[in-house]
Amino acid sequence: MTSGLKLFRRHEVGCTQEYPKDLRVYESAKTTGRRQCACPIYAEGTVRNSGGRKRYIRPKSTGERQWSEARRIVAQWEQSGDSDSPAIQPESAYQLISVADAVQHFYAIKAGQNAAPSTIHQFQQLLDLRLIPFANSRGIRYVQDMDNAQVWADFRSSWRNLNPLRNRRPVPGRRPENSPLAPTTARRLVEELREFIRICISREWLSENWASSAHSMKVETSVEPKEPFSPNELDAVYKGTSLISDGRGFKNKRTNQPNARELLVFV
Repeated sequence: MTSGLKLFRRHEVGCTQEYPKDLRVYESAKTTGRRQCACPIYAEGTVRNSGGRKRYIRPKSTGERQWSEARRIVAQWEQSGDSDSPAIQPESAYQLISVADAVQHFYAIKAGQNAAPSTIHQFQQLLDLRLIPFANSRGIRYVQDMDNAQVWADFRSSWRNLNPLRNRRPVPGRRPENSPLAPTTARRLVEELREFIRICISREWLSENWASSAHSMKVETSVEPKEPFSPNELDAVYKGTSLISDGRGFKNKRTNQPNARELLVFV
């Protein structure tokens, strides 16, 4: 039997290393080589039995608090030769769900929340036009197989502008440019992705929100100026506004009229 089980430490309240409660720290050379706390170690992932049947093992405590002992327990599970071994028997109600079915389940939830058609359409741009094709291109069938930060980081890196011509007809003989997304579009897609993953977490298909900033999926929050004016040009605009007259000469400036200050503030 082959195994895809991963070990992680699930921190408790009162962790001696002051990790937040329920924070997961997966086994790696970095984590095993530094000072450790005594919080319990869990295992999760997928296994295949001798018949090739794939089963997802929900997070289960190994009962150990040292990486070496936890690996020994997992090795015993693997040596059982059957993923139906009582030691790692998943709950009977839990099933693997395809990425496409998870997307349809999400749409059903949004419809139950009376989401507007325009809102559903925006989610379709993310899930139907980006997520499902990405999963197919990687040979990912089940959403549980995406339960790690790297696969979602790769998904984020794959985003490109799907309408680079802005609905204009293509020029014969010229291929459309493979342009990146605008910052505002990327920001919206990340927020929508986080909402989708939150539903997956609530259904126990995923363990964490891999699109959160805690996993380095950040969005650009700065807004670029839309007007191409330099600071000197803006100063000239401000000065010019303060000198606008009412048409009867500069002795009767607009700045002396009730709405002049409002105009200056607006500019």
